[in-house]
Amino acid sequence: EVHAQLERGKGVLVYGSHLGSFEVLRGVARQRPDYKIRVVLDKAHNRAMTQLLDALNPEIAAGVLDASQDGPTLMLAIKQAADEGALIALLVDRTQPGGPTQLADFFAAPAPFPTAPWLIAAVLKLPVSLAFGLYRGGNRYDLVFETFSGHGIDLPRAQRATQLAALIQRYAGRLEHYTRDAPYNWFNFYDFWNLHEQANPVSGAAGHPAVPGAVLRRRAGLGHTPGV
Repeated sequence: EVHAQLERGKGVLVYGSHLGSFEVLRGVARQRPDYKIRVVLDKAHNRAMTQLLDALNPEIAAGVLDASQDGPTLMLAIKQAADEGALIALLVDRTQPGGPTQLADFFAAPAPFPTAPWLIAAVLKLPVSLAFGLYRGGNRYDLVFETFSGHGIDLPRAQRATQLAALIQRYAGRLEHYTRDAPYNWFNFYDFWNLHEQANPVSGAAGHPAVPGAVLRRRAGLGHTPGV
């Protein structure tokens, strides 16, 4: 589905995670140099990843969309990339301080996930695929693309909260599936399920309160560099 969308000159959102190596998208760029790849990355919080991309593929590094921009500016940048027929890649499993989150059951316990990537997909009406680069030992990676929403995401205003919660729960289920398949590829080195330090949760779904992103504290600076 990803290839078909790009062959038509249409943009597609590819959502990765800190499971395995998202950098293996470099292999796609090498095999299909005609594809435009744009990576959404907070340059300030991911300096190591930015430097790695620059070393491995300067062209991809030059096209990084800085996630630290304000929301409307970032949205316009993603839309422009999609209009150019680009593959727009971003990591969607970690919350950001102060960012809106939604709880979903993940390995039988509630964990917070960011809502912004899914709202972006809904506003821009872009198809979404999941990507997992799973390390299998030696020099071998399995690069898995899974269509999540081939025709874009629809979140009607009246049912937005309920449908957004269900959408993120479905994503959490797929992330759990691949984590079970390759548990040693998990690169979230902090308390992913940290609920006891949260203050004043405001709303939620599936029986759980939502979590303000600012209260998900990372330990000693861990969690800024994805596994490679």
